[in-house]
Amino acid sequence: LVLYTAREGVLLGTVRDLALKLCPQLNIKVIEEPPSMKELERAEEVFISSTSRWVLPVGEMVMADKTIVATKSTELTDKLYRLLLDNVVANSTPL
Repeated sequence: LVLYTAREGVLLGTVRDLALKLCPQLNIKVIEEPPSMKELERAEEVFISSTSRWVLPVGEMVMADKTIVATKSTELTDKLYRLLLDNVVANSTPL
């Protein structure tokens, strides 16, 4: 499994950074280069990361020719979300 993510032109936030560091635990290889449009069309899963949503699955993408491509799954995104949550809880200090 491979995760493509741009290194330039994106916010290099803390959630993104942690998600990329946790990917090897799910046997996901991280390649820091933007995916091509062909790779996006073939992607089984696509997600975005943010401070408020952590990792959020993308259900469909509108391509340059206006066709809509639906993603096939959210299984790995869900696993990554749970791994992020477990990591944050394990490394947080109770108030």
